[in-house]
Amino acid sequence: MDTLSTADRAPVKLTITPLGASVTAYYPSASGEDRLASVGLWAYVRAQGWSDEAGTLTLEDSDDRTTWATVGSALTFTADVINTFDWTALTKRYWRWKYVNDGTAQTIFRLLEDKAPDLNAVPAAATNLITLQNAAAATANGAAINTVGYGTVAIQVSGTFSATISFECTVDGTNWTLLPGEINTGTRVTSTSATGIFLFNVGGRAQFRARISAYTSGSVTVKGYATALGAGRDYVTVIGTVTSSGTVTGTVTGNVAHDAADSGNPVKIGGTATAALPTAVTEGDRANASFTLDGNQRINVASSTLTSNPSATQTRPNNATPYTALDVVGQDPAVNMTFTTTLRAANGFVIYGASLEIDVAAIPTGMAGFRLHLYDAAPTAIADNAAYDLPSGDRAKYIGYLTFLTPVDLVSTLWAKDDGERLGGRLATGSVALYGILETLGGYTPTASAVKNVRLLIAGV
Repeated sequence: MDTLSTADRAPVKLTITPLGASVTAYYPSASGEDRLASVGLWAYVRAQGWSDEAGTLTLEDSDDRTTWATVGSALTFTADVINTFDWTALTKRYWRWKYVNDGTAQTIFRLLEDKAPDLNAVPAAATNLITLQNAAAATANGAAINTVGYGTVAIQVSGTFSATISFECTVDGTNWTLLPGEINTGTRVTSTSATGIFLFNVGGRAQFRARISAYTSGSVTVKGYATALGAGRDYVTVIGTVTSSGTVTGTVTGNVAHDAADSGNPVKIGGTATAALPTAVTEGDRANASFTLDGNQRINVASSTLTSNPSATQTRPNNATPYTALDVVGQDPAVNMTFTTTLRAANGFVIYGASLEIDVAAIPTGMAGFRLHLYDAAPTAIADNAAYDLPSGDRAKYIGYLTFLTPVDLVSTLWAKDDGERLGGRLATGSVALYGILETLGGYTPTASAVKNVRLLIAGV
């Protein structure tokens, strides 16, 4: 059986012949190389070179050695440094390297090629930095790192400049999109206007570049390298502390199935144990689970079973000024009745019972029923004996009203119940209170300094 020899895998010297000014040359020839010409079926190629003049290196491939297409992006050669066209996947049968020299003749030129039959033969990391921007002083795409078969790109931005460098990737070699990376402080960014070291996940992308998208002054240099993907590893075991920044995608599973005896040290739900009820947080905030001191988790059952029985008391003025029907029965100066519930802030509710107690010994002539107007926030207070009104500024606060029947005389006390109609609503965000204004439905002469008490029976929903 034929095998791939060590010589087949060794770097190949493509040329050591300098090129003249503005000359275009093809390596190893204009007709290119055949992927089937060796025992190994070449899948990846890479080139490295040195020139004392700038130039451009492009990889091209073809199915017929007549029509050639560019693979990825061209690499701009920087003079007097090692330039690397990193590992790139071949998709057609033939390939060749195209080099275009700049306007000055070379005196030194070296170009080498590496070939690999599969991804496992690609070195784990690029051993030479790739220059993406070399003291650039204008907006420019710069050179690209070919990232097929690689998982991570690390770059360093240096220089003194006022410019924006945008980090981009592509799959098809034509359409580029922003790629978020992690700066050495842990922040994820898609561009920078400052120097620093940046790390990118390039798995599944074909190329990466650091494009100067905006330029004002100075010079920008960007250098980097790619590191290969791991060999089939799909999990990791960590002992110690893990700090994560950005978005982590994965699946966490326990080591014991449902209804099996607990063992080991699985991750369990945690929270805070307190003797008192937890303090309410702002709506939309993240909150801790809450436990009693004996480890039982607190559960809010207000949505269906919790009831509240708040009350409010007022004393009318020390006068006997007659009321006209639809006047407010309150205090002077004006004060709203406040019903502080035991429901949670913003909880829905239904009022399914209410009573009115008036601490006088006889029913005044003309006294009829009453209305209790309710609000989810404090309305404009209305003084005793003034006509009730729902002004435009209080409309959004208004929940509705309960109607009390004509009170009955219990000798030393007058008492009235509601008419049986239910009233529902929702507490305001951050509030557990309702507010009320009492209105008489009949005109009568009141008792001076009479005390009245209203009690509500509320169920949370």
